[in-house]
Amino acid sequence: MQTHSIRKEARTQNAEPAAGENQKPGLSAKHQQSMAAPIDVFYGENSAKIAIENLAFLEGSLPARAKGLVVEWATIHREELLEAFQNAANLKPPGKIEPLQ
Repeated sequence: MQTHSIRKEARTQNAEPAAGENQKPGLSAKHQQSMAAPIDVFYGENSAKIAIENLAFLEGSLPARAKGLVVEWATIHREELLEAFQNAANLKPPGKIEPLQ
């Protein structure tokens, strides 16, 4: 049985787009920043970076079963993930998010 862990790491690098870059009219600064918010996922020897906003895989890949579990978990906890990213971007503890039951 392979063990796995899902670990999120909020990144503060490139948290806010440069002036005029990727900014969309009518969106709040917080929403624009969250569009760039990634989570890093590790499963065995596989890893991936996933956008919180739309759950798109930005880098890497995961086995199908792990990918399904991550997407399910992130869908359930999307607001908490965005809040954790915002906290980390503001140099505050990101807090804990419950695992998938």
